[in-house]
Amino acid sequence: MHATYLWLQSFSPSLAVKLAAVSRHLPDLLHMISLQLLATFLLSNFAAAIITFVCVEVCRDIFHALGHNWRGLTPHHAWHHAAYKRDFIKRWGSYYPSLWHNDMPESIMMVLVATGFCLMAYAWPALSATVPGCLFILLRTLRELGIKILRILKFKDAIETDATHKNVQLTEPPSQWRVNLSYHYRHHFDDPYAYLSGTITLLDKLMKTALSLKGRTIAFNHPLGELDEPLRQQLTEAGAVVLEADATLDVDAIAILVLDVSTLTDICPQATIQQMEQFLATVQTNRAVTTKEIWLMISESESALAWASLDALYQRYLADWVTRRRFDAPCILRKIVVGRQRPLSPRTARKIVTAVQRDMRNIVVGSSFWTTASQPIKEWLIATNFRLTQ
Repeated sequence: MHATYLWLQSFSPSLAVKLAAVSRHLPDLLHMISLQLLATFLLSNFAAAIITFVCVEVCRDIFHALGHNWRGLTPHHAWHHAAYKRDFIKRWGSYYPSLWHNDMPESIMMVLVATGFCLMAYAWPALSATVPGCLFILLRTLRELGIKILRILKFKDAIETDATHKNVQLTEPPSQWRVNLSYHYRHHFDDPYAYLSGTITLLDKLMKTALSLKGRTIAFNHPLGELDEPLRQQLTEAGAVVLEADATLDVDAIAILVLDVSTLTDICPQATIQQMEQFLATVQTNRAVTTKEIWLMISESESALAWASLDALYQRYLADWVTRRRFDAPCILRKIVVGRQRPLSPRTARKIVTAVQRDMRNIVVGSSFWTTASQPIKEWLIATNFRLTQ
């Protein structure tokens, strides 16, 4: 090697100098290339795993939806609902047949979908590097199928791993993006045609079944002006029972309490907080945890950089209080930011109800582009600040 370098130096000194410089940096160059290849491999497989996971879960949810709406699957899925009494107390006579009729076909379908993604990645050269990511999700579905088989074989530990069908006191409200016990509780004991998602709530949000207003008793703290009648109409059409404006507010009997401070003057924030806390104190049972809610309606002026009035400052105070109270609230708290475009009240009311049915916790309607775009960022920053300082 040294003799070759001496010959090259005598033949072309400049080329020899360049090759010497490259050889000195070659280990660093190879190290950099290997790191880039590793990063590309990990990112591509992470993306493949996420896409495969989402598609498998959406197929599971579609299969579930068909179980409620297609005669070919309805008798089989009915076994699943027959397997549980109130608060997920098992009916053992129906539980094991439900595993054969519903759970096993569902798991086999998920394995087939995940297998299809693995075969597609293997057969398509451009996706061959993503096979491990797809295979990871396939193994996850095979694990789930294995757990279902162990339940059929009456393994107690396998039965107790079912996190969305447990007979326990609910300790947290329904979550927004993942299916927890409270979320699935509503599917069994509130509205079987809603809350169809099994792990992630994507399909429910798209189908507007992430929150059902059917049979919910809704009360307003006072009339909402030009938005009052359109919103009442939209809620009624969605199946809610809306109390009259002059009805006595019995917080025990109310499922959803709507507190509007967006148009009020001389706001007393402590009185509003006391009213909310009084309502939250009634959330004692599993059904109350899953069906009771508070909606705080505020104006877009609470998001302004400078407040034009003390009332706007009080609205901001109440909005931040709700953000903080969500950390340990026993039920769902929503914020509805209503803009100045109230002449379009029927459209505004329809947007509010649609957003609620998609289980959006921070709703912005009739506002400027700036408010609509900045409100989620502001909400995240305030929530993060509260988490770090509590």
